Amino acid sequence: MAKKPNRRPRDPQLRKEHIVAAAQRVFSRRGYSQAGMREIADEAGGISSSLVSHHFGSKAQLFEAALVQLFESSPVFSFDRINFGETFVSYVVERLEGPTIGAMIALSTGDEEARAITARFSEEYSLAKLAEWLGGENARARAYSIMSLSIGLGLFGRELPLNQPPEGALEWAATTIQRLVDNQ
Repeated sequence: MAKKPNRRPRDPQLRKEHIVAAAQRVFSRRGYSQAGMREIADEAGGISSSLVSHHFGSKAQLFEAALVQLFESSPVFSFDRINFGETFVSYVVERLEGPTIGAMIALSTGDEEARAITARFSEEYSLAKLAEWLGGENARARAYSIMSLSIGLGLFGRELPLNQPPEGALEWAATTIQRLVDNQ
């Protein structure tokens, strides 16, 4: 009788991380309504779409998990407040080719289910955490403005390369964000 090859046990947590990373790439590239579980499974290394469903239940749950993981892994809240605007704009521009929260949010607006998820995510995570970090007067309005600018930079930068923006555009964005951080 032939001996079965010695296989390592599969790590479900690692597999879930690969699925979430694949979902972030697909949702950032194609949007929620155009992304399919099969495409995400293929992007995750050719696993079965039923395995994706097994781990996350639905595309909506996977979309939310992908947003939350991107947010939680972001270094934004560790940026120095003194140079936040410049550092933040550079960070957004550098990440234009990869998965971003801004792209996922912007590309979800055409789908009612995804729009509800992004609204809840934005309120519970992004807006609330950023307002808390900003502190002071009008923190929520300032956080909303920073989020709007970052989503605009991210989406516009994907369509019109930000490596050649109109003169002064990125500097204006950095200065505007810094003024919001400084509550000026």
